[in-house]
Amino acid sequence: MDETGYVFPKKRVIISLASSDKKKSGSHFDLAMAIGVLQQNEDITAKKISEYGFIGELSLDGRLRACHGILPMIIAAQRNRIHKVIVPVENLKEAKLVQGVNIIGLQNLGDVIRYLEGKPVDVNWKEENFNRKKEDSVLDFADVKGQAELIDN
Repeated sequence: MDETGYVFPKKRVIISLASSDKKKSGSHFDLAMAIGVLQQNEDITAKKISEYGFIGELSLDGRLRACHGILPMIIAAQRNRIHKVIVPVENLKEAKLVQGVNIIGLQNLGDVIRYLEGKPVDVNWKEENFNRKKEDSVLDFADVKGQAELIDN
């Protein structure tokens, strides 16, 4: 049992990461798999869970750890019509660069469960710390090392 109070089922759990022709690597699937197992076992009563995407590595004590490559994952979620994505709070600033996706940054599995169940979530961060200024929203390829050929076009 971790700090969330949930126990992983003591039975065989099979999680399909279909399709087999797509390469999968990394720990960013942890949160999605944990929520799926808890939902399937009816340990949580999350409403409208299919509206959400989940990205995050889980530590053994239930904390969410930041993931590398969050921006392309958020863009892929948006392309697949997922408009709400839960990410580790450390990834919040980068994830919010994508317009039209509601990004929820949380600190641990317990917070994610409480949020999905519509319960109050105790967070230690302030939303305004992650809001972008209008002038920060323009991406410039001149800032990307090794991309000189893109500047000329």
